[in-house]
Amino acid sequence: NKDDAAFLITGEFLYWTVNEGGLDFAIRMKTPSWGPSDSYAQGDMERAEFSWDPGYRFSLGYYRAPNFWEADFQWTYIHVGGKNHHSRPPAEEDRFMTGTWPQIFTNPIQKATSTIHLYYQMIDLIVNRVFHPFDNPHLRLRLTGGLTGVWLNQGWKIRYFDNQHSQTLVNNM
Repeated sequence: NKDDAAFLITGEFLYWTVNEGGLDFAIRMKTPSWGPSDSYAQGDMERAEFSWDPGYRFSLGYYRAPNFWEADFQWTYIHVGGKNHHSRPPAEEDRFMTGTWPQIFTNPIQKATSTIHLYYQMIDLIVNRVFHPFDNPHLRLRLTGGLTGVWLNQGWKIRYFDNQHSQTLVNNM
């Protein structure tokens, strides 16, 4: 059936996470403070982290055998999110937590929370044409072209709380 046209349908289940830099939102002290105020934090950088989440990819292909044309349409969908929260170290140990984003409090930060998400959809259309120059069956040239479209939406909310239950919200969209 080498001269027959053919359709191809595939589906994939994807399980993945996002690796992104610059997602720090707080610093928790490891050792007691040494300065006159709570502004000299040295310790662990607390970062927002994405969890492992499922995604999907579906494709539809067509191969026109007699003329060596091939077309593939592919759609990929991913939604990944993550939640993190950290509390101030025990106050009696003279350790504290500082936010890396702006916050306005008269009291030290007690807790910091982070909620992050990423929506990603991609559509690909790929077209191939195989040529056999000079009627040589051992020499093949493939010409490939296509279009890609992507829709991407990411959001990140950070909340800082003090011991009086006041809060500051940082909304990164």
